[in-house]
Amino acid sequence: MYFQNIFVKRGTADLSSAALSLEFTADKPGFFLGAFMRASVQITETVTVVHISEEGSTSYDTLIKTTSLTTDQNFKYIEVAPIPLVKGDKIKLTCTKANTTGIVFGRIYMGR
Repeated sequence: MYFQNIFVKRGTADLSSAALSLEFTADKPGFFLGAFMRASVQITETVTVVHISEEGSTSYDTLIKTTSLTTDQNFKYIEVAPIPLVKGDKIKLTCTKANTTGIVFGRIYMGR
């Protein structure tokens, strides 16, 4: 599938003070393509990607991927078949801050 436009939402968090919570809202219909996260040091944390429906109720939210990193620095999730999004849908990338310090950098990719 070819996309004329690729949009990227970027964010960082210092795990010594806060968890990473990065959210990308579809302002028009499009597709979720993938999410990446890189840590400055090896971390033992949980990374989660969730589709938050524009319907508004958490009953409609869908877990796309959750991974427990163990002494790792990288997380990547690439959709084999891009997930369609309607206007108002959100993709949320989170990383816990339970076990470590360090800086994490996340990216969420959407296409149209």
